[in-house]
Amino acid sequence: MYHGAVGASLLASGIGFIPGIVLEAVTIAAGLLDVAGIAILRHCSAKAEKHRAVHVLATSKLDTAHSHI
Repeated sequence: MYHGAVGASLLASGIGFIPGIVLEAVTIAAGLLDVAGIAILRHCSAKAEKHRAVHVLATSKLDTAHSHI
C-alpha cells in the first residue's frame, strides 16, 4: 500500500537506490494492473448483462414454444 512512499524515501536518501527503483517499478506496475483490471471488469460486466438479457429472452421464447405444443 505504501510502496510508492517507501520507494521514494529510499531513492531520496540515496541509501537504497536499487531497492527504491524496484519498489517504484512494482508500484507503477500494480497501478497499471489496477487500471487495466477496472477497464476489463467494466467491459465484461456489460457483456455479461447483455448475455443475461438474451438468455432470459431465449428462455421465454422456448417456454412459449413449449406451451403451443
